[in-house]
Amino acid sequence: MADATTLAVAPNSRGLFWHPAPGATAEQDVWVRYGFTGTGMWISPTKNRWAVLAVNSPSCEAAGQVVS
Repeated sequence: MADATTLAVAPNSRGLFWHPAPGATAEQDVWVRYGFTGTGMWISPTKNRWAVLAVNSPSCEAAGQVVS
């Protein structure tokens, strides 16, 4: 079994990373997570609010398709 010093990140792997929401101030405390298929989740821990947009449509670029 590999330990933490020998683990490698697989190509095209994805993790869970929260970003400050665009346009939000630090006082608003809004964080966003975008998924591969376009799904988005916004949370505000200080206001105890959250929102989810669930879709299943990867972008053409991500899917390797060209739209003409």
